Amino acid sequence: MTRDDFIQQYWSYYTMLERNCKEISRYVDFRTSNYNTCSNEIIGQLLDVGAEFDNFCKTVCSLDNEERPNITDYANWMLDNIRGIRNVRIKVSGSDLVIMPFKNWNRNKAGDLYWWQAYNNVKHNRIESYAEGNLKNLLSALAALYFLEMYLVKRIAKESGKPNALDVPPNSSLMFKIEGWKTAFSVIGHNYYTDYDPNI
Repeated sequence: MTRDDFIQQYWSYYTMLERNCKEISRYVDFRTSNYNTCSNEIIGQLLDVGAEFDNFCKTVCSLDNEERPNITDYANWMLDNIRGIRNVRIKVSGSDLVIMPFKNWNRNKAGDLYWWQAYNNVKHNRIESYAEGNLKNLLSALAALYFLEMYLVKRIAKESGKPNALDVPPNSSLMFKIEGWKTAFSVIGHNYYTDYDPNI
């Protein structure tokens, strides 16, 4: 996969999901006291983000051609190949929230990630699981997807073998920043980059 493929097939859709989520902050502040806020809009977005996470994992884990890979397959690959994924910390812009979407991920109980479980519960029984379609689960699911998007674009750059390959998407996230995340380039505007360091 090329960086252009990534942008067209995945990043463009991710940014739409992010804009939709950001719009919620006009009505509900992103803070822990509002984590249990639920609504049909949040449920709809959680379903969209969860489905995209599932789809995107197939690409990240190179399981596109496998028959019906699941969250256990993703956990097995990621826990083996993405060092420190359980400790990833993602700050939510404009708030004091820090999300650890993969904390305590266990390959033996891969489906127990709280936001993934909520996504599946809402998908299969929306009436009984309505309260799980809440702000905390939506932000956590979207943060998890964001991390994988950033991981993949960086991996694509590394695998290209080009010393100045762009290892960031064409624009910055409106919502998230990964603590300690290092890239050779920084986005300073749509399709404008700076700070190339060949030693990174």
